[in-house]
Amino acid sequence: MREKGLIVCFLIVIGLVIGGLYATRSKVLLYEFVEQDSVSGLPLWALLHPLRDRSPERFAEPILQDLQEDRVEEALSRFPWSDEGRKSGIIAEEAIHPIQSWKLISRVDSPGKVELYYSVSRRKRPDSEEFFSAPVWIALERSVSDATWKAVSFRVYY
Repeated sequence: MREKGLIVCFLIVIGLVIGGLYATRSKVLLYEFVEQDSVSGLPLWALLHPLRDRSPERFAEPILQDLQEDRVEEALSRFPWSDEGRKSGIIAEEAIHPIQSWKLISRVDSPGKVELYYSVSRRKRPDSEEFFSAPVWIALERSVSDATWKAVSFRVYY
């Protein structure tokens, strides 16, 4: 009888947790950890809501995949560029420091816009087995007419 009571309590707690997550699904970040003396203000890690709208992340994924597979010009062609010199510089740096992997660290949502912050692992040189981590930001906007995402900015540090 006591085991049944514990099982019922456990199921109620699980139900409350799932219900709470569902009720707060519009909130993208559950928790974000930023170091107190961080110059950049970028989070070291964030706990993202498991029931968040992942459509912006699914839109950004092929861009990172193209960068990883050395289709840099194709990836960057999705963004509007006011400075072709900056775009050329990014193309050159991507050739030197190719992406190996990435992880979504945080994201900032505002009405009609999402900024995704990734931690990207890169090779120090194309032929090197040494890696370093660098941030990448991809900003997206949602089209009002058809509710699709479009890339609006790409920022990266090498």
